[in-house]
Amino acid sequence: LYLASVLEEMGDAVQVVDYTAEPFTMHALTQRVRGADLVGITVLTPAVPHVKTIVESIKMIDPSLPVVVGGPHVTLFPREALSAVAADYAVEGDGEDAMRRLRDKILDGGNAPIPGVWARTNTGIQSGPPAQPLSDLDVLPFPARHLVRSYAYGWTFDPRMKPGEFTSLITSRGCPFACRFCSRTSVSAHRYRPRSIESIVRELQAIADAGYHSVAVMDDCFPPPRDRAHALFDAV
Repeated sequence: LYLASVLEEMGDAVQVVDYTAEPFTMHALTQRVRGADLVGITVLTPAVPHVKTIVESIKMIDPSLPVVVGGPHVTLFPREALSAVAADYAVEGDGEDAMRRLRDKILDGGNAPIPGVWARTNTGIQSGPPAQPLSDLDVLPFPARHLVRSYAYGWTFDPRMKPGEFTSLITSRGCPFACRFCSRTSVSAHRYRPRSIESIVRELQAIADAGYHSVAVMDDCFPPPRDRAHALFDAV
């Protein structure tokens, strides 16, 4: 939804399809990708076989339609992910700036390499310059929640939430610790990046104004450090 907000700011029409919240059907996929300029897919490691099927289905509909994969699995294994799912591009790390540049490259036909972006070419898979993590998360627009308002998230709770009643929030990216058993440190490039308290409060107010009843904090690690947690709870 962050990527959707970035693209909407550039004047693009964006549609978000969540196959964890609705069943996958070939007919629905066909209707949604026709006329698209670009398809992006988030990849978690357990979902690689499913993503492979979806990408193959998209290429059957339109072989020339660019497909971009990103997410935790791609960040850890960009070359392997691009090979496994036969997409055109793989984005490691933060996707907002990469998607801005990749969108312009696809629409304008540029050839300049993009930091953090791996591309499938006639000579094989090529990588761009190293990914550059975004240092100031406050510059990002709030996630485009209006694009998934029809989904009934929060269905694991009792009572179950109706569509538009439940959403999530990210107050930071990464984790300040380096536990050996956890992949979060590697996925976040060993960086912990908190948002400002002011930005978080503004987003919580926007969530409340939009009519949501519940919100879940989905940080990699929340809420370190303790003084920041107290400041956030006091502000709210």
